[in-house]
Amino acid sequence: MESKAPVKPAIRDLSNINIDWVLKSDQPLCKNGQTATANYTGKFLGDEKVFDSNTDPKYHHVEPFEFAIGQGIVIACWDYVAARMPPASRARVLCPYETAYGVAGYNNIPGGADLVFDFEMISCE
Repeated sequence: MESKAPVKPAIRDLSNINIDWVLKSDQPLCKNGQTATANYTGKFLGDEKVFDSNTDPKYHHVEPFEFAIGQGIVIACWDYVAARMPPASRARVLCPYETAYGVAGYNNIPGGADLVFDFEMISCE
C-alpha cells in the first residue's frame, strides 16, 4: 500500500481566527522561530466535547507543550495565536477548520471541524 504524507489544510483566511482574552499580560510578544511553551485544552465548537488536553491526566501527556513558532509544526491557528499572545496570557481561541485540520481531519478530529482551544502561553525563548 502506498504511503501518503499528511494533508495540510488550505489556509484561506487567518482573520477568521478569534482570540477571546481571559488574561492578557503586558510582556513582549513571542517571535517567529522562538520556542513557545503552552498549555491547552482542545474542544469541538458547538458541543465543546474535549478531544485533547495537556492538563488533563485522562489524555496521558500532562506536561507543557513546546513548539517553534511560525515553523508550520503546529496547526496554522496556533502559529497565528502564538505570535500574538504574550507569555503569561490565557485565551479561548476559535480555530476555523481551514486553519486547523482542514477537510481531511486528523486522528479523532473529523474533517471540517471548527475547534476551540483554551490556550495558555507560559513562555517563549
